[in-house]
Amino acid sequence: EELDLDATLASGQVFRWRREPSGAWRGTLGRRRVLLRAGDGGRSLSWQADGPDPEAAVRAFLRLDDADLGADAARWRADDPAFAAAWARQSGVRILRQPRTECLLSFLCATAAPIRRIAAMCDALAAEAGDDLGDGWRAFADPERLARVPESRLRALGLGFRAPRVLAAARRLAADPDLLERIPAGERDAVQEALRPFDGVGPKVADCVA
Repeated sequence: EELDLDATLASGQVFRWRREPSGAWRGTLGRRRVLLRAGDGGRSLSWQADGPDPEAAVRAFLRLDDADLGADAARWRADDPAFAAAWARQSGVRILRQPRTECLLSFLCATAAPIRRIAAMCDALAAEAGDDLGDGWRAFADPERLARVPESRLRALGLGFRAPRVLAAARRLAADPDLLERIPAGERDAVQEALRPFDGVGPKVADCVA
């Protein structure tokens, strides 16, 4: 009851995970190719992943090691009627711990767009400036490479008015690669403060990234 994999990966937090005909979910974490599959009616989880210590990477992404989620949820339900209503509808949606650069650039694409459109823009960025991982897999756009893509090209890829915002963010991240990693985890005010200088980031986008 604490992890509905299908609902979580389709919830609008991430935009480049695809459900295969087999029922497995296919996506990337950085340059790591990952397949996730729920089994036994959602009571088990299996994965395949590249790179060193794949189990740790998957656990971190899905936050499987977060302790006392049930106790936390009980407290949040008591304190927040909106959360209580959401939990009653779908208790298995978890907040993911995704790569920070991909998270920020994805939500810069998310302004005034439905999920399918956001996914298409993120896929276009990966195809334009992401590493080819083989067999049709691509990593998300690398900020240093993305920073060299002309704004006109990003507009042609379907980003529209979002193109200059994404380009400016990529240039900022290329110049300071550790900028997002220095933001304290879990501190909303710190995230808001750190993201405010990015063009196109208002309170809503900052909260999505937080």
